[in-house]
Amino acid sequence: MIKNFQISIFNVLNFLLILLLLSSLRNISSIYHFFVVLSFGVLFTRVIISYSIASGFIASIFYIFFFYSMWLVCWSAIYMQSLAFLPGIPRLFLVLVFSFLVFILVKKEEHFKVMLKIFLFCYVLAALSVIYQIIYGEISWFADGFVRARLDRYASILGSLTIYGSIVGYGLIMVYSTALVEKKLLLKILLFFILLSGAFFSLAKSGIVMIGLSIIIYLVFDFKSIIQRTSFKSLFYLISFLTIATLILLQSEEFRTYYNAIVTQTIGSKSILSSGTGVLMDSPSVSIESITKRLFHWSSEMLKEYGNIAYITGVGLQGGAGTLGITDNGVDFISAHNALGDLFFIGGLPYLLIFLILFFSTQLVLFVDKNDQIGRLFFMLNMLLMANAFVASGSFFHPAISLPFWISIVYANSKNSFSRIKPLTIK
Repeated sequence: MIKNFQISIFNVLNFLLILLLLSSLRNISSIYHFFVVLSFGVLFTRVIISYSIASGFIASIFYIFFFYSMWLVCWSAIYMQSLAFLPGIPRLFLVLVFSFLVFILVKKEEHFKVMLKIFLFCYVLAALSVIYQIIYGEISWFADGFVRARLDRYASILGSLTIYGSIVGYGLIMVYSTALVEKKLLLKILLFFILLSGAFFSLAKSGIVMIGLSIIIYLVFDFKSIIQRTSFKSLFYLISFLTIATLILLQSEEFRTYYNAIVTQTIGSKSILSSGTGVLMDSPSVSIESITKRLFHWSSEMLKEYGNIAYITGVGLQGGAGTLGITDNGVDFISAHNALGDLFFIGGLPYLLIFLILFFSTQLVLFVDKNDQIGRLFFMLNMLLMANAFVASGSFFHPAISLPFWISIVYANSKNSFSRIKPLTIK
């Protein structure tokens, strides 16, 4: 009976994970929020009954980050002298509280694999939701669409317009990896093209960048598995299927139009990857200069605005601006436009340093065990998270972008030799 209760609790955790990832569902009905609160309530009831808490070095750093975040809520009230910070509290703590629950309720390696498969399912569903809108038109309860290069641009079921571009690389790495989809070449190719098509149709420049980065990261950190899996038969099937699928996609005028538009918008018109013919350049292409500006220009402006106090204590949730839903009578506060800047201005250098210690400690543990497929997969996903952090505000707190990392710290803590809890047994 206890065993069945534990399994049902894990199912509740997975149900909550799906709700958090598919955040556009909240626009259908307030019932969405009811189920989120109910799921959290059921899980906390289980935590109270078990009366257990995870230990270990990484867990300790996480708890420090968690409690420092709680202090920052108090500091926000002191600094802002108003209640305008209140909308930012759930956005800040959603992934942190979920991670806290995972620390206590998830102990088996198989559970982490199930959660990763849920991520992949939701990412593929997001791609299909974008493709669907290209064919049949906008889904009314999704976030508002937009226009780029005179083409309609649609949000996915994951949330705002920019989210799918940020996570497409995650999905691709999950498909590349043998940790989740083993010896199913046809399925891998199908998922690959769904994710890829979703990226082109989303018209997100970040999507094109993340596609390239996911390939590079996988080749660098998991090249050995490619060699081990390669055979003449699998290579023949792969080339054949890729050729046929590519030819089919190229028959679609819409696909060619969207592909040419977003690739040109991302890397410029002078490229062998796109013709650039007829593409309206209504935003700057990606370059070292544009990334550098994203990292430092807005942060410099915020330092001028807030002064040296930002280095020591930050300015509270106001520093997260629109990503945390903090406004001044409906007007957004100035934003750092990158996730590292968000942490710095929310809680100063201490907050940023605590997070970086947590991130690199996790990555070190995941990197050390070369034979751990799940650990290697988490490591590669976290590399993409940090790439997102350079250019996308809110990356560390948005469920679809950040939850793979927050779950990976639980996995790494379980494997860490410094942890006092029993490490996971890798089969």
